[in-house]
Amino acid sequence: MNAAPSSALTGSAALTGSAAGGKASGDPSSDASTLLVLMTSFVHGGAERHTITLVNHFSRSMRIVLAYLKPDESLLPHVQREHLHALSFLDARKGMDGQALGRLTALIDRHRPSQVLCINAYALMYAHLARRRATFKPAIVDILHTTLVRTWKERL
Repeated sequence: MNAAPSSALTGSAALTGSAAGGKASGDPSSDASTLLVLMTSFVHGGAERHTITLVNHFSRSMRIVLAYLKPDESLLPHVQREHLHALSFLDARKGMDGQALGRLTALIDRHRPSQVLCINAYALMYAHLARRRATFKPAIVDILHTTLVRTWKERL
């Protein structure tokens, strides 16, 4: 499956495979094999490279919906898009963007993933707020790639 140029991936535009949904545990209306991976961007960094490796590996055995908030797409060419169920650019502007939050909420309700895997605290904030607004309530998992906790706020 060929992807549209990233400039054409606005809002919740997605590279969609089948129209199957996801299933949260205990919810008979979804499928536990769908995972929504939420990243801030594809900027060059260790967390982003690790995430791409995981997505490329897992996308062969489960439905992966990959979404990102910010437009830095430096590492996006390394994603094996042909194995993704969907790819969505949420177009978050500054801070908390209500329109991007709405796009993420719609993405959750459309694909019904069993889990939303957040790659950092910014993605985690969006996932929790979107889950509150969504009719479908997936589990939220966070991966924080850091070795230092520099401020009191980061300790929370």
